[in-house]
Amino acid sequence: MDAVMWLFTTFLEAMGGKKPVSIFTDQSRAIANAISAMFPDSHHGLYLWHIYQNAAKHLSQVFAGFKSFTSRFKACIYDGETIEEFEESWKKLLVDFKLTDNVWLQKLYEFREKWAQVYSRAYFCAGMTTTQRSESINKFLKKYFGSTLVFREFVDQYAKAIASRREKEREVENKTQQTSPILVSQWSVEREASEKYMKKVFYLFQKEYQQTLDFSLKLEDDDGTISTYIVKELEGWKKIRKLVYNPLEHSVSCTCRKFEFHGILCSHSLKLFRDLQYESLPPRYYLKRWTRTIVDEDVFDLHGDLIPNDTDPSLTIRYSGLSQISQRIVSKGSKFPNVSSLTEVGLLELEARVESWISSRCANQNVASNAQNSSTLNVDDEAPLRDPTKRQR
Repeated sequence: MDAVMWLFTTFLEAMGGKKPVSIFTDQSRAIANAISAMFPDSHHGLYLWHIYQNAAKHLSQVFAGFKSFTSRFKACIYDGETIEEFEESWKKLLVDFKLTDNVWLQKLYEFREKWAQVYSRAYFCAGMTTTQRSESINKFLKKYFGSTLVFREFVDQYAKAIASRREKEREVENKTQQTSPILVSQWSVEREASEKYMKKVFYLFQKEYQQTLDFSLKLEDDDGTISTYIVKELEGWKKIRKLVYNPLEHSVSCTCRKFEFHGILCSHSLKLFRDLQYESLPPRYYLKRWTRTIVDEDVFDLHGDLIPNDTDPSLTIRYSGLSQISQRIVSKGSKFPNVSSLTEVGLLELEARVESWISSRCANQNVASNAQNSSTLNVDDEAPLRDPTKRQR
């Protein structure tokens, strides 16, 4: 418990006191208690991958005996958009597979708010409910770390990992800037989204838009301020969603709550905006985290120093290398008072030399630039060349 509290306290300091909206963890009483104490207003959910693992262990005979149980079990977790739908689906699952007396499922149901997605839909989590994201990060970090690393080597390797990550992000962004996604319609909102969103996010948006072709939209109620619409699939399951639209605020809320949960407008809301002939989406529906502008923002290191945001990957590598050297010097130099003073003097002298070199280079560049401008000016001021005058005979 103490270790977890320390971790969350350190995390909160690193985030400038900003608490997370959602937290997904393994099932642990110590972690749950720490979250309740540190982040009482945050939604705490459990990774669904672990729920599946435990279900496979406790219900192995059911999984083996009924092929449909897996899909039905997942439907209970994912598909319910209201608590009533979830409750009905859960009860039917227990009855159909004769599991009403199963002790493990009874205990699982007691903390359903932690794993049934219907309870998470009101909280933004970018759609992350499994360990897929964290597992991909772990796989990436394992390239740089080993179990025998000492702390100093760990810091160095971590800096290299971050530099590599940023370099790849910039490569992806460069490709995004150089190419444009193929649009599937003439709707100006689709083009707007392609210009605002990062490419991967735009394709998710485009997929939602394409689904609008399968829906019908009908006005159910209008009190002069708020309008209620019904969106229904034309074929297939024909599930009904309800939209609440405020024309004064240009806002919409859907019962599927995809925007609140994923941060991307659902196909049902896009159907409304398309049928109402919106030429541009309200800015609130473009989350900053998904837009291209986010990669242009300044990034700072642990010491508060600006990390250069340059498309030249060699700059990132140079910065990372020098950071590692300076970290080693500071780590060794701070151990003893005398060495600390020596280190401080040496670093200040080095800083002065670097500043002097930069100033000298800037001055030389200015002189060269002025000389070039002066040369250009002299050429322009010269009298224009004329044909030689003819001597009169």
